[in-house]
Amino acid sequence: MPKTIQVRDRATLFSLVIGLNGFTVSSGIIDRKLNSPSIIARPLKMEGSMRIGLIRKKNVVFSRYATSYVKALKKQLSID
Repeated sequence: MPKTIQVRDRATLFSLVIGLNGFTVSSGIIDRKLNSPSIIARPLKMEGSMRIGLIRKKNVVFSRYATSYVKALKKQLSID
């Protein structure tokens, strides 16, 4: 691509994607309640896969938000 913009938060990313008619490569997991109807997921036509993981320190107890996030990921990805 002729230009690349790197951001680290969802709100900025989506504002740029909508405002600049751009795109991003991501997991494709989109929460319709949080995002604009302008944001859609389309599968890439290519070989390969994406691994989504989680790293945490041993013996660290998750916050309720982290626990909720992991539960939502497992539900979306149909894993136990």
